[in-house]
Amino acid sequence: MLKKKDRLHVFAFAMFIGIVSSILDVIGADILLWGYPTKIFFMVPPLFSADLTIIPVVFSLAYHYGKTWRRYTVYSVIISFLFAYVIEPFFAWANMYQKYNFHHWLSLIGFFLLALIVRWLIERILPPRN
Repeated sequence: MLKKKDRLHVFAFAMFIGIVSSILDVIGADILLWGYPTKIFFMVPPLFSADLTIIPVVFSLAYHYGKTWRRYTVYSVIISFLFAYVIEPFFAWANMYQKYNFHHWLSLIGFFLLALIVRWLIERILPPRN
């Protein structure tokens, strides 16, 4: 699915998104912006696996196919909207996620800014991709 020359960029992007989203998830839960009513393991948020799989994979596809900033921005808005207004409410309905002092539009902005900042950083750190 990926060309060999793009692997480093996409992998670095996915790792960065996964790490940052996991850290932000733990911080948000610790300061009681959201919580997890059902926990399998005491210290691990139940959606930790989503932070390390679903979010990085979906945003990595946007990064890979959105070669220009304009296209990437459009993809990121769509993905951020889906995560904030479809996926999160589904997890709340399934009683796996509960918002306390946090709104969907803040999630939308957070996902979108995360995607933009990570792409900007990756482009500054790694050599240009062709």
